[in-house]
Amino acid sequence: MKVKSHSGFSSCTRCTIEGEYQQSRVCFPYLENGSTIRTHGDYKQMKHEEHHTSITISSICSILNVDIVQSFSMDYMYLVCLGVMRKLIHLWMGNTKGPMNVRIPS
Repeated sequence: MKVKSHSGFSSCTRCTIEGEYQQSRVCFPYLENGSTIRTHGDYKQMKHEEHHTSITISSICSILNVDIVQSFSMDYMYLVCLGVMRKLIHLWMGNTKGPMNVRIPS
């Protein structure tokens, strides 16, 4: 798609929220009022330059009836495997400070 990967400051493929650097990680502080939704037209016009990694758009845009923003699923590996599951494993194994009742006994 020629856009920033999961750890970029403007990497969300669905909205224009910008990440913040917190505790050695890029975090996306979702606000109550939300952020602007990305559209296929905005992608084709490269309206948000900080989101793109190339000066040209992906050739996928030339396929009819393909919405570059909505047609692709979110990246499971980065959202779940490296996000939620990693945090749960650290809590279960006692690598981070968490409640004793969720840790796996030695």
